[in-house]
Amino acid sequence: MSMIWHFPKLDGGDDEGVNDNGVWIFEGNRENSITRECIQNSLDAQLDESKPVRVVFSNFEINSYEIPLIDELSDVVRRARDFAADDERATKLYEEAVRCINSQRIRILKISDYNTFGLDGGDSRKDDGRWYRLLYSTGSSQNRNGSGGSFGIGKSAPFTASMIRTVFYSTMLGDGSVAFQGKTRLSSFEDDNHVVRRGSGRYGIRNESGSASSIRDRLLIPDVFERNERGTDVFIVGYKCADDWKKRIIESVIKSFYVAIIENKLEVIIEDDNNPQILINSETLAEIVDSYITDDETLLYYNAAISPDRRFEDDLPGIGKVEMRVRLGDGKKRIQGMRKTLMKIHEFTHLRKALNDDYTGIVIVRGDDGNSELRRLEPPAHDRWDPELGETTAQDVFKRLRDWVWSNLKSIANEKTYNIEEIPELSKYLPQDMADDDRDPIFYSTGSGTTNDGNTDIETASERNTIDSQESEVTIDIANRMANVRKPGTTGGDRKKRGKNRGKGGGKGGGASGQEGGTNYVDVSDMHSRTKERFIGGRRVYEITITPTKEDSGDIRIIGIGDGQNYPLDVECAYDEQGNELEKDGETIKGLSFKMNETRKITVKLKSSRRYIVGVA
Repeated sequence: MSMIWHFPKLDGGDDEGVNDNGVWIFEGNRENSITRECIQNSLDAQLDESKPVRVVFSNFEINSYEIPLIDELSDVVRRARDFAADDERATKLYEEAVRCINSQRIRILKISDYNTFGLDGGDSRKDDGRWYRLLYSTGSSQNRNGSGGSFGIGKSAPFTASMIRTVFYSTMLGDGSVAFQGKTRLSSFEDDNHVVRRGSGRYGIRNESGSASSIRDRLLIPDVFERNERGTDVFIVGYKCADDWKKRIIESVIKSFYVAIIENKLEVIIEDDNNPQILINSETLAEIVDSYITDDETLLYYNAAISPDRRFEDDLPGIGKVEMRVRLGDGKKRIQGMRKTLMKIHEFTHLRKALNDDYTGIVIVRGDDGNSELRRLEPPAHDRWDPELGETTAQDVFKRLRDWVWSNLKSIANEKTYNIEEIPELSKYLPQDMADDDRDPIFYSTGSGTTNDGNTDIETASERNTIDSQESEVTIDIANRMANVRKPGTTGGDRKKRGKNRGKGGGKGGGASGQEGGTNYVDVSDMHSRTKERFIGGRRVYEITITPTKEDSGDIRIIGIGDGQNYPLDVECAYDEQGNELEKDGETIKGLSFKMNETRKITVKLKSSRRYIVGVA
């Protein structure tokens, strides 16, 4: 039984260069890419959901001879360098690689997870397990209930941090079985027989076909790579270690997984040879944030997660359970979206018109259906939900979620509008269960799809056609009470006093109507009425439902109910239940008729935009 580094023949295929898109896409902040990809894979493989997944980042050096068949790998690196000598970018990469692999000591970044299943399955497609998807497939992904880390293109992230583009994997399953293998992603090269070979190769046991299979015998795994507890180790060989590597990883952990840590789903340990380890969990998170996080945006999202001003929860069709937390008064009017891996993915940025005040918030999609569909909208870096990447079902899920976010923000706007005016002793006129009600009202608003800066607000425009109109109702039962409340006095101008003959006869249709300066007022003392507050076209309106106990006709006054007295309210317009505009004069709506026990509904818009407790008199 022999160990080999196996690089397949190119067999007439295209040469492989160092510009591997699967690797270069994660260039830039290497630690951020590694942290996000590895941790989300670990969270997806959580074993016991009652305990957090633990991920450990260890930075250390080993002797170069501890790298399996280091001389063979070194020879391949040199051949790849020579084969790509005319490629300036490759030359720079291979100068670094040759220097690294010829050193006596080689730096390793090891990422280990615990409370995870480990990588199941074998080396063949028929096994279709995590091991095959990670080591043997390219560009494919494993979709398990919308899992986050699915070993698609994201599995390439660790290679970008290796000077020799080499990574080893070691895993242990629940039954004690193990697997170990190495993989490298260089460029094509020519062997001693002038055969051009692929730059993607594997380390393992030579099999019957001459390629390398994974090592399943614990005794054949080098000690430094042996796994002794269920879970997986990823070893980045020749780690490109920046001076601030630790700070970069900490920042990435906080920025991407702060909610997972808050909810005790994740804890992270960062350690090296010379310094005490750093533990990030639900208990230490606040201290870590204070010590390492300086950018305002991360702090705003963190504060929204731990101390929101508003919370919303729902179970949406085709999505499942969703949650939203919003903190008011600061921020850039953005909502951050994440799936059940609790990793930051998306930012909803086209929501400015939903709520005028500043805010910061997070949305968590916890339902399996929503996770599965939204995952289809994510690019390899898992940094946004892009409807252009998915099919109709996934697009509909995203739109439904976006509409829900919009509706919740509008409900906050409605609530804040309610608080514009303090109404003295409001509880006197409200039933007890509503006087103490602190529910979040929701309303429907329309408007243009253009932002203040002139840019088309795509989300806003598309959402308004689908957001359901929802009502926040304040019910006021004023039956029998209105007769005992002091009537409004003269308020100047065209205001009129009620005549002394109020209720003493003469009303049309046999009702007892009051007459005043040629105006007949309906006797409302024996009518049951209630008022419902709504928003239409961005303006507050009042729907007044009146059920008479007798036939009557004439005019009614629209009044505000105050502490011990009522006061007239100027009416801008009024409509009946068929949408016909009614004649009005100041606070008076004219020419109404009522039949016994037949309910009428009158919709009134006031000239004032302030909030009132509205009744009729």
